[in-house]
Amino acid sequence: AGGWTRTGTNVYVTTGTDNVGVGTSVPRQKLEVAGTTYFSSGNVGIGTTNPSRPLTVKYATTPGDLAAFYNSSDFMVFRFRQNLGGPAALYMYDGLGTSVDHLNVFLSADGSLADSYIKGGRLGIGTTNPG
Repeated sequence: AGGWTRTGTNVYVTTGTDNVGVGTSVPRQKLEVAGTTYFSSGNVGIGTTNPSRPLTVKYATTPGDLAAFYNSSDFMVFRFRQNLGGPAALYMYDGLGTSVDHLNVFLSADGSLADSYIKGGRLGIGTTNPG
């Protein structure tokens, strides 16, 4: 079929407007994989062609969300973000909704920010019963 090139053992799409589907005949994105995917070795990169860790995510512009994780009800559970002119932050939600009211933990990478918190006010390090 047109749009594919084979060089040695590599096969790739040469038409920039085409999408590739694995396990689907109607891919909606540049690469759409349906079903279970397994990597036995090597590193996986998102936004990079040279991943240095088992999973490397590189976001091209800041500020923005680097990664967001949702539960089966489509509610956000975790979010990693690079803030405008500031540090990276980790947000943890209770999985019941995506509004700020449901934010349980906000940890900033910049210790000078006073808005890092754990909802409820207690943090145990080396104990399961912080007082």
